[in-house]
Amino acid sequence: MMQAKQLKGAYDVSFQSKVETSRAGEDLYPKPECATGRLCRGRERRSPEHMEGWGTGPQPPGIPPCTEGLPYDLAHAGPHVRMFCFLSVLLLCFILSSCIPDLEPVDPDRTFSSAEELVLSIGPRPHDSQGNLSARNYILDTFTALGLQDPHFHTFSDWGVTNGANVVATAPGMTYPEYIFLLGAHYDSIPEGVGAIDNATGVATLMEIARHFSENPPAYTIRFVAFDAEEDGLVGSYYYYNDTQGELPNTLLMLCLDMTQTNETSALSPLVAFVLSPHQALAQTFQQVRTAMGMSGSLFVPIPVDLAEEVSGGALRSDIHHWRDDPLLLAWPWAVSFEYHTIPGWIGQIDKTGLAISTKFILEVVRGLQAYSPGDLQNTATGTLSVDEGVVRMLQEKGGIKPVY
Repeated sequence: MMQAKQLKGAYDVSFQSKVETSRAGEDLYPKPECATGRLCRGRERRSPEHMEGWGTGPQPPGIPPCTEGLPYDLAHAGPHVRMFCFLSVLLLCFILSSCIPDLEPVDPDRTFSSAEELVLSIGPRPHDSQGNLSARNYILDTFTALGLQDPHFHTFSDWGVTNGANVVATAPGMTYPEYIFLLGAHYDSIPEGVGAIDNATGVATLMEIARHFSENPPAYTIRFVAFDAEEDGLVGSYYYYNDTQGELPNTLLMLCLDMTQTNETSALSPLVAFVLSPHQALAQTFQQVRTAMGMSGSLFVPIPVDLAEEVSGGALRSDIHHWRDDPLLLAWPWAVSFEYHTIPGWIGQIDKTGLAISTKFILEVVRGLQAYSPGDLQNTATGTLSVDEGVVRMLQEKGGIKPVY
């Protein structure tokens, strides 16, 4: 058994990572070196020249091998873990049968139809593919139809991507137009699957939030970005980050929408691990929304950024990675899933009601933050987050937040 680690900050929590052993004395959950090394990196930002190990090819020097996830066998789990899983299933059944009134103004059918368009009508969306081109056009057309300001492609071509394009649009702020909330979701998929969980769910959530703020002008300017080539090493977000350095001083929030819902039947589903920086305004808003949404709000479990990195091998494995060291609010609601790259990644991996619940929760967080002044959002004082030790322990055993499979 490993010694308990003490994490520092306002969200102090002690927990132990239990390493089960087989009868032969070997680790039940060995951590082999990843065959590809993709997304195995520390917190330092890397240019495409240093990302060679994120896809195929040798690992670049200095990047630790990643932990490949292995099936989690509940037969080896303690009674508290089995009870937690049982209660999670009961909670899901209750929510799916009783929480529809909480979803207003999010329309479950409309939100789900956006995911269906990507998964069923368009299909696989790897970079430089016809599916990828169709997806970006669909997103641009949607942003245009919503009446968002300046919908356009932010193009790039490098590091194995010859025709990359992020899709960008803006809802101008009415009170603080000079300050920006950045909301991003990658629309590409792996070549072998249709990317239902990863990441038609995130794009559907992005579109629904864009719809809301196109009809209800925000206090702060909101930039909506659909990133390309995330599956190739966060390439699209890397170029967007570097090409918008001039906006960083006025960017108050980076909200990453990568896997916002899953219908997976694993031990931790249907929980959403809500990774966030423990800034006071963000912590307070999260807790207020969680309380206001009642039973459905209890599905969202806060995971401080530092802890998310610690249990995930030192990295945030999504587009939010590039903004990690900048002085702004960070948030990434990740629906706990260990089958997100399952072939073919069919539409049944997404639950319509669950997607609406996640979208509603995330929308309310963004709306709540709109009520704060710029000074409050720039305040570095930390808030208090209650961390569930059992969830953290199980995430650690499975490889962390968005484990690489």
